[in-house]
Amino acid sequence: MSRPATSLAAFAAHLSAHGFTVVPSDSVAAATVLATADLADRALVRLLLKLVYARSAQQWQRFDALFDEFFLQRSAGPPMRRVAERDDAVASGFGRGQLARPEPRTRGRDLARARLAYSPRWGERFDIAVWEGAQLQALRSVVRRMAEVLPRRPRVRRGAPGAGRLDLRRTVHAGIARGGDPLVLLERARAPGRPMVVMVLDLSGSMREHGSFLVSWAWTLLRTQTRLEVFAFSTDLVRMTPALRAARPGRPLGGPWDDLPGGTRIGPALDTLLHRYRDVLSHQTTLLIASDGFDAGGAPLIDRTMRALKAQVFAVWWINPAAASPGYEPRAAGIRAALPHVTAHLAVHSAAALNTAVAAGNFGPGAHPSR
Repeated sequence: MSRPATSLAAFAAHLSAHGFTVVPSDSVAAATVLATADLADRALVRLLLKLVYARSAQQWQRFDALFDEFFLQRSAGPPMRRVAERDDAVASGFGRGQLARPEPRTRGRDLARARLAYSPRWGERFDIAVWEGAQLQALRSVVRRMAEVLPRRPRVRRGAPGAGRLDLRRTVHAGIARGGDPLVLLERARAPGRPMVVMVLDLSGSMREHGSFLVSWAWTLLRTQTRLEVFAFSTDLVRMTPALRAARPGRPLGGPWDDLPGGTRIGPALDTLLHRYRDVLSHQTTLLIASDGFDAGGAPLIDRTMRALKAQVFAVWWINPAAASPGYEPRAAGIRAALPHVTAHLAVHSAAALNTAVAAGNFGPGAHPSR
């Protein structure tokens, strides 16, 4: 591997011939991670390239043999049949972006461990179920209190401005105070509307241990007076609201969740929300994004999309279970790109942590809105 750029281009063509979907950003990512690695450590090089190019469990299993076939001239067997894979990186133009360069202190196997969060091995489907029993009852109590304090905007009445319903009693009483002349016609105060919330849940492998909690949270919030839409993503974004309405406690969650591919791409997922589901976003909407921020590059796309989302909605809350870990610092490129555009960055990873956040007023109207 004396000429990395030439070798990477040829290796990408080799993978493509064996059924892998390779986009230009993959080669940029591969060159970036190899720039800080020891190229003499073949096992490390193989792992780093595997993290970049393998997007599904099947590709993850076949990658080692293909790597050895190309670099060590070993046989990997007949090429597998090319399978059409969904790739939001191509659909959204993400492939033209640049992978954020690793920090200078990140080296060798530390880099490999850091990028495992993006691996299809961690992105394989795993069981997620709505909690049941006492665990669910405790969560319900917390979520109900959360729903009571969520930001609410007054209901918008149809008709011309000022054409609200006359409050006759208040008008008469005010007239009496002025000597009997109803100089001012008073309207009835508009009742507050139902809270409008959009939840976007990162259900990739790095969020495995928090998946059931997040799904249970969304499931419970759906059963309050909140107007809620729920989406989930790994590399693709899917609408989960109907599946959650039909879900039963203690049973594995199915529906669109089963179709999500491996890996994590936050930018394309949020870009899909912004353009395909724009009708659920308004200045009355509170956007709640639950993710640890690990992302396979694309920080510029996250920055642009979060900036646009912030301008579209009332408030943006980023729920980060990883932030609950002692000594946590937001070093991942994804979370660093998102943080300048959020109303609040909350370390919520359990029902107890959610209870603490609700008690602290983090979900109430006192939280500073993004507008």
